[in-house]
Amino acid sequence: MAHLPYITLIITTIKQAGLFLYRRSIMVTIKKWFLYNVGMLFCLAVLNSCGPTEAPPFYYFPPPDTDEGYVYQYESLTDGFPDEYWHISKGAPNQLKICVFDELRGWGQCSFEYMTSTGMLQDSLWIFTDQNQPQFVEILHGNLYPSKPLDSKQVYLQYLRWYSSPDSLTFTEIIRNRRYQPLESSKKQVVFQVLEVIEDFQEGYLQMEMKGKEVFEPGLGLVYFEKEITEEVSRKYTFSGRISVEDFRRKTNAPLLTNR
Repeated sequence: MAHLPYITLIITTIKQAGLFLYRRSIMVTIKKWFLYNVGMLFCLAVLNSCGPTEAPPFYYFPPPDTDEGYVYQYESLTDGFPDEYWHISKGAPNQLKICVFDELRGWGQCSFEYMTSTGMLQDSLWIFTDQNQPQFVEILHGNLYPSKPLDSKQVYLQYLRWYSSPDSLTFTEIIRNRRYQPLESSKKQVVFQVLEVIEDFQEGYLQMEMKGKEVFEPGLGLVYFEKEITEEVSRKYTFSGRISVEDFRRKTNAPLLTNR
C-alpha cells in the first residue's frame, strides 16, 4: 500500500524547520532516475504476466469475510504521532480497499488494490486534506507486493504524483522501491526494505530521500513498519490488534468512508 497520510505533514514540517535546501540536488535527481529505471525492469515484466485472482499474497492482509470488513490498530512507537487504524474491506471484484485513520488528522488515505496472480497492484489512491477533502493521486506505476516466489533480486516500483489542487501546476512525486529481504528459514515473517525519493514543487522546491522497513506475518498481514525521514526523525508502528468495525466506530466516533 502507498502509505501517505503524513507525507504532506512531513514536507511542511521539514520546510518550516529548514532541514533541507530549496535547490535541485544532483545526487537526489540521480537517485530518483536510478530508482525509476531499476523498478521499471520489474514493472515491464510483471504487467505482461499478471491476471486477476481471488487471493492476495500469502503474507498480506486476509480477505474480509464480510462487506463491512475489519480494522487493524497500529500502536505508534514514536512520540508525537498517534496510533493508526487501518480499515480493510472489499472494493470491486478481486480488489481490497484499505483506508487509514488516526485521531489527529482523521481519514488520511484510501488505497484500492487489485489481487493478481503476480501480487498486489495499486489501482487507485485518494488522500485527504485537513478539511477532509479527497485528493486524487495519479498512479504512474503501482506494483506493491509480490506473490511467490519471493526474489530478493527483484525491485517493486511504486510511482505516485498528486497536485496541490485540480487546476494547479505544482505537484508532489514519490518514487518508492521495495525489495524483499530474506530471513533465517526458521522465521515466518516476510520483510521488505523500502527506499524512496520525494520531490515537492509546492511553495518552492524540496527533495528528500527516505528509507523504511515493512514486516508481514502470514495470516495477519502487516505487523510492523517504520520510515526514517532524517537521522533525527523517524516513524515506527507495531500491530496491536484486530477490532471489529463496530468497536472502531465506538472508539473513534468516525464514519466509514464509502467507495469512491
